[in-house]
Amino acid sequence: MAILVDTHKIYSKLIAAGFEKKEADAIVDSFAMVQEDAATKGDIELLRKELQVVEQKLLVNTWIVGTAIVGVIAAFNLLG
Repeated sequence: MAILVDTHKIYSKLIAAGFEKKEADAIVDSFAMVQEDAATKGDIELLRKELQVVEQKLLVNTWIVGTAIVGVIAAFNLLG
């Protein structure tokens, strides 16, 4: 779930508590930066699906390589 912050309310409370406008602006801006970088459940679910696709491709490639190795060993046994 994304973090929703009422920055105007925070700004107003900081000013009321005696913070300078520059200080209040800097604090409120830092909240905005945190919100931009926060991952949502949707982001995590999308990543999970992408990882499942990668896992499936890796499994297929493992079987292909294994089959090739068995084929090479069989060919050497026939030649030897």
